[in-house]
Amino acid sequence: MRKYIRKQPDDIRFMFNLVAHRYNLMNSLITFGYDKYWRRTLLNQTRLPNNGRVLDIGTGTGDLLLEIVHDNTDIMCVGADFSENMLNVARARRNADSVCWLAADSLSLSFQKNSFDVVMSAFLLRNVGNVTSALKEQYRVLNKGGNLLCLDTSPFRHTWLRSMLKPYFFGVIPLLGQLISGHGAAYKYLSESTDKFLSAEDLAELMSSIGFRNVGFSKVMLGSVAFHWGMK
Repeated sequence: MRKYIRKQPDDIRFMFNLVAHRYNLMNSLITFGYDKYWRRTLLNQTRLPNNGRVLDIGTGTGDLLLEIVHDNTDIMCVGADFSENMLNVARARRNADSVCWLAADSLSLSFQKNSFDVVMSAFLLRNVGNVTSALKEQYRVLNKGGNLLCLDTSPFRHTWLRSMLKPYFFGVIPLLGQLISGHGAAYKYLSESTDKFLSAEDLAELMSSIGFRNVGFSKVMLGSVAFHWGMK
């Protein structure tokens, strides 16, 4: 597997606190509006159980859970994130009162084992200090038979494709980040973390090694974004 070198957790938390107020706008711009479609696609990967319990780790501004509670009033939703500014944005959104928002460390969750029917994340794993530990925590808090859903970026496998898109990821995106959020360095990190993260194949292998069953994945956006799923 490729070794992934990350920033320190405090640095990443500080970065997300800085960009929280423009996070949703920037996501829409740099993905050409596809980010909302990807999140809906992720939710469609599993059937949400009636009266079930769902945990979204690294919930950010709460897009995934707010999509769920819009159509499913009987599901208990918990959104966890280590950025208080992100959570503050989430708490101010429509239907936010239907979700329990918590400050949490994805490497040391405060929930008991077998607490949730579904555990999900979107663009979380490339930012954590230890991907293995984060997945083990997600496995621990899942019920037996529960489902894991993951949406994240994936590095380009082909050198020619990486070279072709490098000006956009390392030039255009940081420039937009500077102009819109005032923090171009944060969006330079976004591109760097994508390029250095585990491949979709390696992440699926890691999930299986931890104990997840029926692991699978699919790629979109020229392979730069991947959906993963598994079952405890």
